[in-house]
Amino acid sequence: MRLVCLSLVMVILMGGLFTSGYEEHKTGPGSFNYWRYKDKGIEKTISETEGFIKGLDKKIEKYIQNNPQRPEWIKQNLLAGQTTIEMTKEEILLLLDEPLNKTPTSEYEADEVWVYRMYDVGWHSEDKFYFRNNLVIKILSYQTGNVL
Repeated sequence: MRLVCLSLVMVILMGGLFTSGYEEHKTGPGSFNYWRYKDKGIEKTISETEGFIKGLDKKIEKYIQNNPQRPEWIKQNLLAGQTTIEMTKEEILLLLDEPLNKTPTSEYEADEVWVYRMYDVGWHSEDKFYFRNNLVIKILSYQTGNVL
């Protein structure tokens, strides 16, 4: 019986080693956290943080004024600095800036995938935004290490 239990535990553990570790989410990284953690180990000053927030708020307000047709829930996510499915490429760029890379794909019936990474002491994360016809259709996230 112990051998059967041990074999089952090994199968479960080995299965975990060979999975991708990505989880699907309806939202991706927030703009402030991404800005704060995109540069490995570079601390942000209070004035840099205030400047980032003020600048982003102005860009978002201008975008919403120029795009009144966007759904209200998308506008609310933009104002909160939160990425989500059904955002456009322009909206993701507004919140996160340029991705680490952009790659054509046919995965998940998408036509392009964008990758963003964040780092801090003891952990890193990677988020993939899958686009079809300019809209986010899927967000996959992967995280390693201790995130507190």
